[in-house]
Amino acid sequence: MKSFPVLEQLNAASLVTSLSVVLGTLACHLALTGRLGAAFICGALALPCDVFDGQVARRLKQVSAFGGFLDSLADAVSFCLVPPMLAHAMGVGGVWTVALVAYSLTGVWRLARFMETGTVVVAGRECFQGLPTAHGAAVFYLVAAGVAGLPAGLRDALVGSYLAAAALAMIHGFSFPKQGWHTRLLWGLVPIATVASAVRWW
Repeated sequence: MKSFPVLEQLNAASLVTSLSVVLGTLACHLALTGRLGAAFICGALALPCDVFDGQVARRLKQVSAFGGFLDSLADAVSFCLVPPMLAHAMGVGGVWTVALVAYSLTGVWRLARFMETGTVVVAGRECFQGLPTAHGAAVFYLVAAGVAGLPAGLRDALVGSYLAAAALAMIHGFSFPKQGWHTRLLWGLVPIATVASAVRWW
């Protein structure tokens, strides 16, 4: 272990977080090699990792600074990089390339600010500031499924517009409740949307 000190930091919670990185990386690889259906599945499977790692850390008392930093870096891969990669593999490009880059960049900015400021309390509710990257990625999967059967030009415009709007929302200062029906509904719809996208792009 002395030769690889990072291994001493690994525990059950950080391994769940690490799985998110693996899934995100696989999603990018699959998208780049033309296996877009499988890429959608891998990318979407990273979402529950973001929920479970925190639950595992709290239950097993494994909350640590290392785990917090790792979580943020995992989010950068799976939620900031994967959606633009999937969009590019769907054919989104041209003028919309700006939206692809902006989504990744503002997502990373948001994660850096969150590491500095954390959540805020508004009217007695714990809230994020701006759109969380996980939610931005989750909505992307819904949008991707919704536009799958549209003509290429319209599909690209709608996906590009979403990424551009989400890029702005991630760095905006509005209050976004951490818990609520909106999150439960979103997590319930993502598996359905992912299956639809995987069937369309397999």
